[in-house]
Amino acid sequence: MLDLIAYHLLVHMTASRANRIRLRYAEDGEKQQLNFIRHKAWEIAYHHIYNQNEIKDYFLGNSKEGRTWSFIPIQHELNIICEVDDIVAAYASFGWTPDDKGELKSLYVLPQFWNQGIGTQLWNHITDLCHKEQVKSIDIWVLENARSSEFYLSKGCIKVDQGDYYIGEHLETALCYRWSQKDST
Repeated sequence: MLDLIAYHLLVHMTASRANRIRLRYAEDGEKQQLNFIRHKAWEIAYHHIYNQNEIKDYFLGNSKEGRTWSFIPIQHELNIICEVDDIVAAYASFGWTPDDKGELKSLYVLPQFWNQGIGTQLWNHITDLCHKEQVKSIDIWVLENARSSEFYLSKGCIKVDQGDYYIGEHLETALCYRWSQKDST
């Protein structure tokens, strides 16, 4: 009987949490809020990669950023926001080309909302959009030593390339993962 009660409680908690989460497209004027989310996520997610001063200087624009790869030329670009209880908790920046190749430029979740399925909801929305718009693949560049590598591998992405990413004099290896519709079906 206790298991049945626990099950009904879990179903109720899951249903009520689902009602609290809303995905929407970013509006003009929200860039500063999205940058805040990115900054807070970097402070925690990359604390073992960059020191606090490197992160601070980067977000103040005092450090040069560079990479050995080029972003694909996006024709259709979307910023998708995830709100939890009317708080902007996460966002993803995604786009695709006329030849149906996609790139996820960013997916960041405020640290206090980590491990609640928000990143997965954004990811699922993006892959559903890919199916609808017939986007064949998504490339995602991440730092090799970042937790996000595990996230994208768990979503069926495969490593297809690597390059160098630097902030100031700090050089890190970056990996390119690819999701494709044929691999996800």
